[in-house]
Amino acid sequence: MSLNFLFSSKKQSLSPESKKLLDAYTAGAVKEIGNVKKIDAEIKASQYASDFYKSGKAESLTSADVKIAEKQIAKEMKQYGMKERLNYATDARPSKLESLLLKCAVLSVGGLAAAATGNETGLATVAAGFALLTAQTALKLSTFPKTDEQERKIDEYADLKHAQLALKQLKRELKIKEGLERDRRIDEKIDSYKKQVGQLFAAGYGQPSGGLIQAVNLKKQKEGR
Repeated sequence: MSLNFLFSSKKQSLSPESKKLLDAYTAGAVKEIGNVKKIDAEIKASQYASDFYKSGKAESLTSADVKIAEKQIAKEMKQYGMKERLNYATDARPSKLESLLLKCAVLSVGGLAAAATGNETGLATVAAGFALLTAQTALKLSTFPKTDEQERKIDEYADLKHAQLALKQLKRELKIKEGLERDRRIDEKIDSYKKQVGQLFAAGYGQPSGGLIQAVNLKKQKEGR
């Protein structure tokens, strides 16, 4: 996997300048976000996009450009399997120490659950809670890489997810800007129309009942009909 995406489409394509800019943006986002939990990744991606936009570097980009990049990211992600997806979904991109601690947790929680199988009513609830915790921990543990190749793929998938998050936040920033620009253009057109109407009334083209005299009536009046 490479973050140097080949952006292309039959209907849409990026200019070389936009492609280079988005390549740099996604690479920077992945580096900035790093190896963190999902919630922290979302916060970091949002801040990174905001800083990038405020710096003025996104001035030449549009939300349509970012959408093309998002499509390519989604295409890249299809080559990864359930293990990589579950690993990211369960926040299980751990260090070796975390892996060891989780393995110990599975054993210790399982032992406590087994001990809580007496006849007392409260112990049944405790056992059920321990069983759920054991299942969640075991699921997380099952996604841990067992080979260097698996670890590489897990890291690549996480990088793509972080690039995807950063693009989503950048697109949001650009859409806000584009919305404001669209509203400004509409306001300018309305102001221009009002000015033209005012000029026509000032030139005597108004009528007592309101509105403007139709062009055909003006022509008849000029011809004396």
